[in-house]
Amino acid sequence: MTPPRITVVSAFEAELQPVAAATAAAALRDHGADIAGWDAHQFPEDEPVGTPDLFVLSVQQFEGLERALDLAASLVRTHSAPIVAFGQYAQMNARELGLLHG
Repeated sequence: MTPPRITVVSAFEAELQPVAAATAAAALRDHGADIAGWDAHQFPEDEPVGTPDLFVLSVQQFEGLERALDLAASLVRTHSAPIVAFGQYAQMNARELGLLHG
């Protein structure tokens, strides 16, 4: 079985290290996933190449919500992979992120 290809995206970490995204990436890797990481705040033009099976979007800070909304919309337009988001602001704004259905 081919391991899932997952891109973990950090939307904004208030100029700090993307610890939440790195922790999620490490846990997914420990469970066999092929991980790519993207700090979209620090390196917005460096989107990972290839086609992941899943995007995992880290939305930890209020200041990152607008960036996360833009990222989610862009990823939906340019990729077919599903997007999941985590973090306190992802949960509070799931509908705005377009991640709730029904």
